Amino acid sequence: MVEVKSVLDNLLVFHLVIGLSQGRKKLKAEDIGISEPDSALISLGSKKVFDPDRLLPFRMIRNKAFRLCREYGIRFMDSPTLFAVEVGTKAETLAAELKLLEAEFEAEKKILVPQVDQIVADWRKQHATHQQALKESFSSDYFDNTLSFAFQCARIGTSDNPALDGPLVQNVTSLGEVLIREVSEDAAETYKTSFLGKNRCSHRVLAPLRRISDKLKSLGFLTPSASSLAVFVDQTVAAMPPKGGYIEGTDFLRLSFLMNTLGDKQKISNYLTGTLQQPDFEESADASSEAEDDNNTSDAVPLVVEAVQPVSKASPVAAWF
Repeated sequence: MVEVKSVLDNLLVFHLVIGLSQGRKKLKAEDIGISEPDSALISLGSKKVFDPDRLLPFRMIRNKAFRLCREYGIRFMDSPTLFAVEVGTKAETLAAELKLLEAEFEAEKKILVPQVDQIVADWRKQHATHQQALKESFSSDYFDNTLSFAFQCARIGTSDNPALDGPLVQNVTSLGEVLIREVSEDAAETYKTSFLGKNRCSHRVLAPLRRISDKLKSLGFLTPSASSLAVFVDQTVAAMPPKGGYIEGTDFLRLSFLMNTLGDKQKISNYLTGTLQQPDFEESADASSEAEDDNNTSDAVPLVVEAVQPVSKASPVAAWF
């Protein structure tokens, strides 16, 4: 059972507060020359009254901020804007990265706000056949007040009142499960884009694996499963050949097995209990090579492997998630 106070003592909670604009307004019937429809049945949607490309830098900065928070920590209290990060170097590094993004956001804002009127005029000129729909737009004051980037970080503690602390305690005790779930989601995405249906990959795929390992180590106090999975990742990555070409054959199969395992919570549980069966990588690599020769094609041949022997056991830790 997770000791709630100990966990909270080792965490800082980051809160992202980022204000954006889509540059849109509600589409009206008169904008497109029709009678007002029954609102209970039909919604006319929205209209773009401001050039969306000029707002793209702000969305990109916002997305990068969320990626960084996800890289250094995990979601907290089921909130899309709260992230729990290990106290110390990780939290300090994340704060420094977010400060840089905040400065970048403000620099973009200083460029945009004085140009708003001209951007609106250019947008109307570009879409001259829709003047009725573009009669209303946004002012520079609107963007000055709406576009914002801020973050806060704080320690979270209990009130020592069980009647009040119930939801917090429940959330903290489930953080180990959140960590494994987020790692699994990241691994599944990497497997889908870089491994599924392929027989080789570049060394770039090792970067997300190293991030996964780093995240498991920094938040390992949330669940004993994390350290076992970090060892699994580190040993596999360390066995890869040096840069200079593609990762293929047996090495690719080992990486693929790792990502396929991490991308499925049930397979993670089976690995941790020692019941997951690993394929014969050498035999599977030979079979793939023969298939390529038979097909006489350079197209990637999906590697199909058969489970034949027990995987080397990780620490005998039962996955409680």
